[in-house]
Formats: sequence, structure tokens, C-alpha cells
Amino acid sequence: MTIYNYDKHQDYKFEYKKDHILVDKFYTTTNKYAPYTSMMSKSDLTEEEFDNICEDWYVRKHREEAARANHKKVS
Repeated sequence: MTIYNYDKHQDYKFEYKKDHILVDKFYTTTNKYAPYTSMMSKSDLTEEEFDNICEDWYVRKHREEAARANHKKVS
């Protein structure tokens, strides 16, 4: 049972289910979302806490991807 959804970004969607958060990634090759990863969480998150976790994860993921791309350019 999904409690909250977070879909403010097109490339990733998040679902909060009881005690974990599911992350789906959009793949351009299939034009569909597919499971990407999941995170354990408290079972009593508020919607604001959930939104903050999702946004923090999203920002961190994009920083990692940018750093990886820059590293490949230098190598």
C-alpha cells in the first residue's frame, strides 16, 4: 500500500510504503519507469519528511552522476 508519492522529477519517481521507499527510474530506451533501488525508512514518516528524503536523494544522485562524468572527461 502506497502512503505517499513523490514525482516532481521526470527521471525518478518515489513511493513510500510502510517502512521503505521505492525508487523507480525512467529509461529512455523503453520510455517506461522500472524499479531502480529502495531504502529502508521509519514507519511513521510525515509527508514533509518523505519529500525531504526524496529531494536529498535526488540532489545527491545528480551530484554523483556529474562527478562521474567529469572524472571520465579528465581520464
